Amino acid sequence: MVAPKFVTPQQKSERIRKITDAVLSLPVLPTVTSKILQVVDHPRANAGMLADLVSRDQVLTAKVLKMANSSYYGFSREIGTVRQAVVLLGFNVLRDLALSSSVFNLFRGVQSGNLFNISEFWKHSMAVGLASRYLSEKFVQSDPSFSFTAGLLHDLGKIVFHQYLPVEYAHVMTRVHNQREDLCLVEVDVLGASHDQVGGWLARRWKLPEELEIVLAQHHEPHKASRARVTSALVQLADYLTCVNKIGENGRKSLPPLGEESWEWLAVHLSLEPEGKEDQLRALAQEVLNDYESRASEFFSVMGA
Repeated sequence: MVAPKFVTPQQKSERIRKITDAVLSLPVLPTVTSKILQVVDHPRANAGMLADLVSRDQVLTAKVLKMANSSYYGFSREIGTVRQAVVLLGFNVLRDLALSSSVFNLFRGVQSGNLFNISEFWKHSMAVGLASRYLSEKFVQSDPSFSFTAGLLHDLGKIVFHQYLPVEYAHVMTRVHNQREDLCLVEVDVLGASHDQVGGWLARRWKLPEELEIVLAQHHEPHKASRARVTSALVQLADYLTCVNKIGENGRKSLPPLGEESWEWLAVHLSLEPEGKEDQLRALAQEVLNDYESRASEFFSVMGA
């Protein structure tokens, strides 16, 4: 398949309209998940309220209990009730588990294409989520579960392209694979928008927390984010390191951009050394790979991926 080299403004406008229609036509998040997102942010939220919501969804209930009893958390006794799980896991972990589980289910029926393997895509996404969590724990030490979710969902725009514009996105993939062009630039050239932009639109459609919307939209350029810059930077670095480690596939045939400007910004905000970039990246890649190998099977099991 040979991709067209020139797309007219009228074609781009039509494709942006199709992308917008695709985002608007996607199912909304399940009612239970939406209510959990609302309750977690409410100042009077308590474990009983959240446990009651979780208990309305049998699949989510099973995942919460499975997560609470996983070796990753290593609680000294078996967790037998949802309320116990909510208390021990914490509200933020519950929020992110519910959201991640819902997104997996909404896109579960998406099929692979010739150059877009959906299983490898989720493997890459899970690895970026775990790497984001690891980097958050190492450098930031605040709300690592949010960093995990941001990393897990960072490339959702690609699924929208693949599912709703399969022919056009196949052209994108062909150019990226055959000519080693930058993915985001080819997406804009062929479709009129990049996957990070569409991810931001989708987050707004689902009324996700504003910080998550920003991360999905700005994870390739965290220095341009209006808020959530540190989490955006964590996801950018996690994405890069996951590609270095060759875990799963994200549609690229080369490493995502991490130029000197991005590195200098990362160095300042994540307390990295401005000098010795390659050595630090090599060491971090090994660290996140070790962490992935110790955690991945547990998370894939819980998520049912």
